[in-house]
Amino acid sequence: MSLFRILLKVLTPAPLLVRRPPLIIDGRKLDPKARVLAEILSENQTAPHSWDMRQMRIDYDASAGGMDAAPPGRQLTRKDLAIAGPESAVGLRLYRPAGREAEDLPVVLYFHGGGMAIGSIHSHDTLCARLCVGSEMAVLSVDYRLAPEHPFPAALEDVQAVYSWLLEQGAAHRLDPARIALAGDSAGGNLVAALLHLLIYQDQPLPRAQVLLYPWTDMRMDYPSMHSMAQAPVLTREAVLWFRTYYVSPDVDVQDPRVSPVHSPTHPRQPPAYVITCGHDPLRDMGNVYATHLADAGVAVIREEYGSMIHAFMQSSLILPAARQAMQRVCQWLKHTV
Repeated sequence: MSLFRILLKVLTPAPLLVRRPPLIIDGRKLDPKARVLAEILSENQTAPHSWDMRQMRIDYDASAGGMDAAPPGRQLTRKDLAIAGPESAVGLRLYRPAGREAEDLPVVLYFHGGGMAIGSIHSHDTLCARLCVGSEMAVLSVDYRLAPEHPFPAALEDVQAVYSWLLEQGAAHRLDPARIALAGDSAGGNLVAALLHLLIYQDQPLPRAQVLLYPWTDMRMDYPSMHSMAQAPVLTREAVLWFRTYYVSPDVDVQDPRVSPVHSPTHPRQPPAYVITCGHDPLRDMGNVYATHLADAGVAVIREEYGSMIHAFMQSSLILPAARQAMQRVCQWLKHTV
């Protein structure tokens, strides 16, 4: 379905939007526009057991940012880079606010979502551009290796290699290694939290802040929302289980903090955190629990649950006002924290 048809269907006050009863689960009413949007986007989804990963990646890269309002190109610059990784080159995309090429800028190191199996610097291009313009910071997006071809710990090794490169070589690209924030959505949020566990465990320099957007923090997935939201729009429980199978081999302990950072003993040493969760999302409860663990450990945490929203809602800013509001709040926090 074309973008025009999706916008027309979602934004027009049709009987479908007006007459049917609201969808309320766990006391959370699903936003009507988010509901219609999710149903449209789900029309061509296939069951996880029949996934064609190659085609899924192509489709996801082409569509993930289609509902996102890209900032005008004149407001920022993009540059693709590659660095040596643990096994192969790791692709990067660097975003800078326009006219600030000669400045040493603070930088957000961004890890995309996609269940560790799909997604890329292309799928999250518009989201990263919005983050760059809104925060007035550089953003460095990472094209880490994907499962099932490259299961754990490949993705984590890649993002750690990029973080080390940023500390050592970032200044050559006018990126301030003393002012780094980590950010990621869904599986990317897992990588943020897992990387922080490693950095603290290895006594490495830490970033100044972390942003976790509807993060996947526990591979055990034994949370109430994994059941009550099993058929949630966009991301189902079955899909999460399949993604876990791709990423985590049977011989890996799912309580290992490198795959389930909610079990990390390093929480008291972590930097300030901004955690966003969604009401209609099977990952909701584990994200809320992770934020609580950080707060209980003495970390400065802002936790916001968008109770009427669906997983990955922040990539639908053309349609959902909450996506614009959430990005604005995250960007303001980054300006004051990093």
